[in-house]
Amino acid sequence: MTMDYLVFLCSLLLPVTLAVEETLMDTKWATSELAWTVHPETGWEEVSGYDEAMNPIRTYQVCNVRELNQNNWLRSDFIPRKDVLRVYVEMKFTVRDCNSIPNIPGSCKETFNL
Repeated sequence: MTMDYLVFLCSLLLPVTLAVEETLMDTKWATSELAWTVHPETGWEEVSGYDEAMNPIRTYQVCNVRELNQNNWLRSDFIPRKDVLRVYVEMKFTVRDCNSIPNIPGSCKETFNL
């Protein structure tokens, strides 16, 4: 049995798996309001800005550093997963260094949870 014939037989016996990538949500090029749910209801701003390549983007920002016990979060609308079995999430974010803000008590947070 030649090697080519053996490879051909193996290819017939092994199941074929196709990986298909599908984007469920992409706000990178959004130019209108995202209208996500924010908490607390005051303090958050949805603003237009530019990414590192000077492309226009929509962002959310919050800077309630003078408030004690920070608990700021964002929630998008429901994202249907269709037939997707595995989801990978990619997010870009920035967190300001608390030491760069003068005269702020210990309420500033530099953490991010997904």
